[in-house]
Parts: sequence; C-alpha cells; structure tokens
Amino acid sequence: MEQAYSQDSDALSRLGYLAPRFLILIVGVVLSVACYFYLSEQDYAKAFNQIKNQNKQRALAIAANANDRLVVLKSLRTHIQNQETTSASDFQRLTAVFLDHYPDIRAIEWAPRIPDALRQDFETSMQQAGHNGYRIMQYESANNTVPSEPKPHYLPIQYVMPVSEQAAAMGLDIASVAHWEDLLLKSQSLNAPVASAVTTIKQGDETQTRVRIFFPVFDDENFIK
Repeated sequence: MEQAYSQDSDALSRLGYLAPRFLILIVGVVLSVACYFYLSEQDYAKAFNQIKNQNKQRALAIAANANDRLVVLKSLRTHIQNQETTSASDFQRLTAVFLDHYPDIRAIEWAPRIPDALRQDFETSMQQAGHNGYRIMQYESANNTVPSEPKPHYLPIQYVMPVSEQAAAMGLDIASVAHWEDLLLKSQSLNAPVASAVTTIKQGDETQTRVRIFFPVFDDENFIK
C-alpha cells in the first residue's frame, strides 16, 4: 500500500529536524557570549585589583619617604626652636647632614620673622656677613624680584643650603607670594607641615619638579620665630 505525503508534511519534517539543532546553536551562542563577558569581568577585576595593590604599595612607599623627610624638618625645627639665635654655620652644619642623606631634597631654607622696624638693621647685618646687596625682596613678575613694599613684618629667606640654591632664594619674602601665604597661615594654625602643589620649574636647561613644604617655628610667646 502506498501512502502519499504532502509538501506540508515535508516542511514540518524539516522543521522538526532543524529546530532542535537551531535551538542548540542559539543556546551555545548565548553561553559563549555569557562566558566571554564573565571571563572579561574576571580579567577586569583581576587587573583592577592588581593595579589597586600596586598603587597601594606605591602610596605606602611615598608615605614612608615623605615621613623620612619630615623627620628632617622636625629635627631642624626642634633645634632652632631651642636656640635663641641661629647662625649660618650652625644651619649649614645641620642641614648638610640631611642633604647628604637625602639627595632628592633640593634645598632647606630658614626664613625668620622680621618686623618692619628692624628691616634695615637686618639687611645691613646680612650684607656685613658677606651677602653683598642683600635686600628683602618680593616677586614683581614670575622671573623678576624687587625690594619688598613696606608691611608690618616679613619672612625673608636668610639661610639656604646647598649653596648652589642661594642665588635664586636669598632675601625672598616667602609671605609675599599669595599662594604661599595661605599655606603659611594654614601651617601656623595647624602647627604642622603643609605642602604646596607639585610645581614644575625650568632653571637653565634643567626642568625640575618640586614640592615646597612649610613648617612653622614658634618663639616663647607663641609667635612665628
């Protein structure tokens, strides 16, 4: 006996044959995409954690280095605070030890508080000590300094080590620089070291990246010494 099959039956047969395979293909693609994103997420999390740990180690190293160098400031502050006056030879002797040990410290400066009434006497004494033409100065522009305008008191740089940094710094009233004055006031109010933002400067052919740290020294009457 012969049985006739319609074209619709053939189509249904092909559909029944292909449907499971097509479904398996879709499921496979979905699983592949899911696995890809899962593994990508795992790789991202692994990379992120690795970078995070590296940054943490760098931060700890930087903090350790910074703390070491703050010991320099704290030691100098203690010595200067306990002395009635600070001589150039005494300052040079103390700072030379630290600069030899920490060559990345570009300079250590001492700037005493000078009332306006003593300005002329202070400038004369510095000139007599061998600093010809020493004056209390302020910036007129980024690359030019002029004698400071009169004001109640000044914070002129009196001593600088190493000697190679003296020409650019001696006599500069650090309180005359607006963004430094804010840091000085903050340092004074907190009685703690305060750092400036990272600054890039060019001296001759050399480009330097610097951070300036201010640390107040007080006298017996709790005024800036």
